[in-house]
Amino acid sequence: MKETFYKYYKYCVLTLVIFLGLASFFTNIPPQPSDTLFTQILSFFNLTNFYNSIFHIILWLILASILLYGIIRIKNFTPSLKFLFLLIIILIFSIIYEKSVNKNYTVNLRTGEKITLKQLNSTRADSFNIQLHDFQIKRNSREKVSVGSESKLILDSKDTISMSINDPIQYNQYKFYQQSYHLYPQINLKINDTILIVTAPDTISYDNQEYAIQPINQKYTRFRIKSDNNHTSLIKNQPVYFESNRFQIVKGEIIKESLIQIKEIQGTKLVLFLLFIYLFSLAYALWGKK
Repeated sequence: MKETFYKYYKYCVLTLVIFLGLASFFTNIPPQPSDTLFTQILSFFNLTNFYNSIFHIILWLILASILLYGIIRIKNFTPSLKFLFLLIIILIFSIIYEKSVNKNYTVNLRTGEKITLKQLNSTRADSFNIQLHDFQIKRNSREKVSVGSESKLILDSKDTISMSINDPIQYNQYKFYQQSYHLYPQINLKINDTILIVTAPDTISYDNQEYAIQPINQKYTRFRIKSDNNHTSLIKNQPVYFESNRFQIVKGEIIKESLIQIKEIQGTKLVLFLLFIYLFSLAYALWGKK
């Protein structure tokens, strides 16, 4: 009877560890089409929002409770195994604390634009300014294709940092990651005698009529203007008569927008330290004694 209970106990622990590990992996999967079975399974178990889900925190607590039961009640556990279980319990609670305290933010900034941490999290006391000073797109000199991007930030109105993809920068209790970027064509669109500033794609309203403005090519030199029943093309400095109105692009530029992820990292060093102790103890328990 005891052997059967011990066997199922191990199966239960192993199943929870594997499930929670896979849940952590699926959290980082990019968004998928919502009509697929895979996405529906992820959504049902809330795996796409792992660290913000009370369901998974409860599972971590259940795992910790099962391990604690093994330490107290199962007598054939060796002292080294009980010590390992105790370390896992401490590690679980440390991870829960670290994930509940630390937040992740994704911000979109254009050159010169500024935000404060208070705007992202009103509960934080250590608020400081974050301003995008400069943004550059790195391109292959031969193929002229994008190979990365770099953002220069001014933090707290005094410190300047530079970061690029796969090269994050830590500042105080925060870590800054360069995620991606967006390019938006901004044009001065003249309709008869009225000039509108349009960031395409966009929908504008003129004389009780709505027009959709969309870029046609990747160089943003041609645009399509579309009404409910008709459409035509626009090229810079070439006027076009469309539905009794005169349209002309008189000026245009490319607006660069940097996508930056900010992660709070309070308590992360404690979690890493406990994880190191656990791995060292596990290695000693498995290979230290013959």
